[in-house]
Amino acid sequence: MSRPPIAALLPLVPPPVVDATCFGLGLLLNWMMPWSPGWMRDGWAHRAGWIVGLAAMTLGLSGVMLFLLRRTTVIRHSQPTRLITDGPFVLSRNPMYVALTTAYVALAALLARL
Repeated sequence: MSRPPIAALLPLVPPPVVDATCFGLGLLLNWMMPWSPGWMRDGWAHRAGWIVGLAAMTLGLSGVMLFLLRRTTVIRHSQPTRLITDGPFVLSRNPMYVALTTAYVALAALLARL
């Protein structure tokens, strides 16, 4: 029996794990070759990181709460019971993925690292 290629296994990995792994690899790369642009070391980048992080948490939690209130699943490979089209889903097909990416940017700003 042959093993499936890694590309076939990647969709099984939850998106938060993919984001955390990429962020961790970025931190490792930054540890090996430290670099922080001057404009990110100013106080405004740190404040912007908090604001963007708060927006990411609000967006992600509102998406999850709508799923829970409508009694459908947040698990990607499960069969959903209904399609949600209100709340943050008016702006994006999947606001929880947008929230993950936004949180990634917020953490980078808070740490002043590209």
